[in-house]
Amino acid sequence: MAIGRISGQLLKSNLLRAGENLAFETDLLYLDVVNSRIGVRTAAPTNDLHVNGHTRTTNLTVDNQINVGDLSFTGNTITVVLTLSILPRLQAKLQYTTLDYR
Repeated sequence: MAIGRISGQLLKSNLLRAGENLAFETDLLYLDVVNSRIGVRTAAPTNDLHVNGHTRTTNLTVDNQINVGDLSFTGNTITVVLTLSILPRLQAKLQYTTLDYR
């Protein structure tokens, strides 16, 4: 893989995007300038940072709420919502909440 360097006016003109999105390797890294979003392995990011694949972090800080699958974490509260199909046309939603008693 060849590595190239961009500097000076060429770098400046590439960083100043006048309403035009910027893509590296089509969808490897995608900068959605219009909506202020970044996509990794997606050319259509739907969130501020949209990663299509595995991520790794050593520390994650969430200010409000995080949803992971059927789990919802808000403050010290963990909520699980499960949908059970008892009969083909009958579904029941169960919600279970636990509190962190510190």
